[in-house]
Amino acid sequence: FFNDTATTEIYTEQIVGSVRCVQETVSEPFEKFEIDYHIPCLFVQPQIPSEHILIFFHGNGEDVNYSRHLLEEVVKQLNIYVLAVEYPGYGVYVGEISEQRVCQDAETVFEYLVNRLGFEKEKILIMGRSIGTGPATHLARHKDPGCLILISPFTSIKEVAKDVVGSLLSYLVKDKFRNIDLFELVRVPTLLIHGKQDKLITYQHSVKLKEKCGAYCLLHLSEDMTHSELDIDNDLLAPLWNFFMKIQYSLTTEKGYVIEIPKKLFEPPLNLVYQGK
Repeated sequence: FFNDTATTEIYTEQIVGSVRCVQETVSEPFEKFEIDYHIPCLFVQPQIPSEHILIFFHGNGEDVNYSRHLLEEVVKQLNIYVLAVEYPGYGVYVGEISEQRVCQDAETVFEYLVNRLGFEKEKILIMGRSIGTGPATHLARHKDPGCLILISPFTSIKEVAKDVVGSLLSYLVKDKFRNIDLFELVRVPTLLIHGKQDKLITYQHSVKLKEKCGAYCLLHLSEDMTHSELDIDNDLLAPLWNFFMKIQYSLTTEKGYVIEIPKKLFEPPLNLVYQGK
């Protein structure tokens, strides 16, 4: 699984690997402690090296590989690197999922890209879809990347539950990933993409987030897009290019630019080897 090197005419390689990092601090309000573990990630490379990389956080009920087709199209059209981060309890990532662990992993990956691989913060794009808009918003709030792109975002998990099961039962749901509280502290250009046919997380969530955003925020509402189905060209790529044009964000890379990705990142961690993964 970790050494998948299928070659296509568009991409040099599509590989699933892991980031291993010891991190002593994480952003408030989370507790500070040392971690030492592997974070499985899907890394998709463009044909031509790029100075830009997009960190992607997928939705619920799927793993990083489920998003492969969408991410391949993003790489093909934007010619940037994409790194999709897995969550504990999903795919090959053993462990229990929690808001703290997911956000901690997000910060670990971001810091690894900046401090170990040499990516500039302003050339890192953050994209989250559905539940993935939680860690994506957290990163934008604490790390100041180049921009933030959210697909079908929510104000908070409790508000989603209220829409689905009613206000009474929603009190039984823990109020995690309160994007609405972080949004007024976001200081990077933000794109919100939401479908008007989304019945799980209604587009009113994006409307409320836009009103709270502390930076330039563009809201794109797609007429036919649902929560799980989107047209990559019309619902994602077209809004993206329009957003980049409005904020004058360039994806150009200096000629001759090369970035070295350590081969060890694509080796399976021993704990997965022993488990027969």
